[in-house]
This record gives sequence, structure tokens and C-alpha cells, in this order.
Amino acid sequence: MKKVYFHPQRKKLNHMPVFTDSYHHEAITYFLRVAETLEPQLVEDLDSIIPLYSETEKTHEQQRNSSRSFIDNWDIFEKERSNSHLIELKNAIVAWAKKYSLFQQQGDNKTFLEIALWAIPDRRDHEQDIEDRKKFYERIGTKVPAHIYVWSITNVIYFEDESEATGDKLRPDKVFPFVFTPALDNLHEFNVLNLEPEANDYENVLVNYDMDVRFALKGDRENVKGYIIGEGWDPRIETWTEFEESVDRAYKKYKELYQLRTKLYMEKHGYIEGKQKRNKDHFEWLVRFQIQEWSVKEIADYYSKGNIIIAEDTIRKALVSTADLIGLELR
Repeated sequence: MKKVYFHPQRKKLNHMPVFTDSYHHEAITYFLRVAETLEPQLVEDLDSIIPLYSETEKTHEQQRNSSRSFIDNWDIFEKERSNSHLIELKNAIVAWAKKYSLFQQQGDNKTFLEIALWAIPDRRDHEQDIEDRKKFYERIGTKVPAHIYVWSITNVIYFEDESEATGDKLRPDKVFPFVFTPALDNLHEFNVLNLEPEANDYENVLVNYDMDVRFALKGDRENVKGYIIGEGWDPRIETWTEFEESVDRAYKKYKELYQLRTKLYMEKHGYIEGKQKRNKDHFEWLVRFQIQEWSVKEIADYYSKGNIIIAEDTIRKALVSTADLIGLELR
């Protein structure tokens, strides 16, 4: 897993498996792919709920006794106290999650229930989706990709950029684009520790270019300045080697300032840096322990090969950290 920043209070949309945080999206997606590979019954049990889901969906749409006619949001089940068709489906999905220790009754993490709610109809409609996509590829004269035949529970786990999902304007890559136009005197004056993290002397070239385009589109030629900021090579004064060395120094310094400035900007807005998860075997251990109910000793014995002995304490720590990463309470 990549070591990227995320906001601890804004990981996903409410009541549906749409993540606004790529860190946790990647972790849960990988965990479930391992789970459905090692424990195929996980998906087969979802298949058994399809008839009940279809019947419930039809009944719910006919009644339209809710502000939403589709059962695509777990909040519908949370608020429902009387409709027997919704209660029956809710109980079936909860039972599925409990069977594989993906949900604790006393817990408040409904993520895997939400995933199941979306996965069941997606699984049901998969064959028809294949036929529709085959017709599309045939119509455009392209070979049908092999991957369309493979279904995964992770098909319904989505990542949506936070700025699009929440209307938040925070996009570091847009607010602070990487535009290297070095002005060497500014490099020494940029005290990153004592001011708001920004490097306007570098990004001004982008802002000014944008202004030039706006004026040009309006036909206002007088205000098109054609700004040029930064250092250039004057072969009459210095050799290429001298100029190259100065640019290399400036570029290295700018990268350091750019990285620090952006990190401070993220932290100021409440984001924290996730831990890098290098050992993906930990997800497999978690599936063995949580879903297949192996003991820590059984995991240690199975994954210890030859001269490589994995300590039970190592496995316990990995189980705790990996379960915490995906918001799963260990059984």
C-alpha cells in the first residue's frame, strides 16, 4: 500500500461503499480480493441472497413508501422498523457479514454491509452486463477483453475524489501546481517555517499565463503581458556547465520546498499521513484468521517455510494493525 495522506473524518460517503480516501479504498479492495480468492463461499453465499433481494426490490418499488424508491443505501434499512420485506433482506445481509466476521452487532462500522448491498444486484446482473458489453465491443469492431467475464465483489467499491464528492475546493495538485521557474534570490528568502506554505514566486508564471489567455480571448491585446519569471542561460556571460549547476541546485531546493509546503498545507486542513503497508501477506493472514477462523498458531505453522519462522507475536501485531486499517473488529 502507498503511504499517502488521508483525512481521518472523511474516509467515505455515508451509507454506501464510495470512498473519498484512496488509502482505505485500496486497503479494503485488496482485502476483499484476497478473501474471495481464499474463501469462494463468501461469494456463493451472496448468490443465495439474490432471489430475496430481487423480490424485496420489486416490493419496495411498488410501495414507494420511502423518499427513495431504490434500496441502494444502507440508511434505508437503518431507519426501517416496520416493513417486513426490508427487515428480512437486512437480516440476511447482516447474517452473511456475521458469518465471515465482517460485522459486529455492537460495532458501528457498516462498510461491509453496504458493500454487500451493492454487490448482490451487481452479481445478479453480471451475465446480462457481459452480453451488453460484448455487443458493444462487436459493434465497434474490437476484441472482447477477457476481464469482463470475471466478477469480483470489489466491482462495487468506488473511489471518488473528495473535492467532487464534498464540493471541497482542496486539491493540492490544483492549488499548488508544480511549476519550476526558479528565481535564485527568492530561494534563499523562502522561510517555510514562519509563513503560510506557498511558493507564489514559482506559481505566478501559471497564474499570469492564465490571465494572458483570458485577456486574449476577450481581444484585450494591451493587457497580454507574456510574463517571464525565473533564470535563463546567457551564453555571453556564463558557460553551460555553470548555468546547469545553478539550475540543478535551484531545482533540488525547489523540490524540497514544494514537498514541505504541500505537506504543511495538508496538515493544516486536518489530513494525516497513512502508514505504508509493504507486506501484503498481512491481508492474507487477516482473511485466514477473521473469515476462515484459523488460529494464530495455524497461521504461523502454515506460513513458516524452511528456515523462515514467523513468530506468533508477529502475526498478532499484523492482524491488529491490518484490521484497524480497514476498520474491522477482530473476532
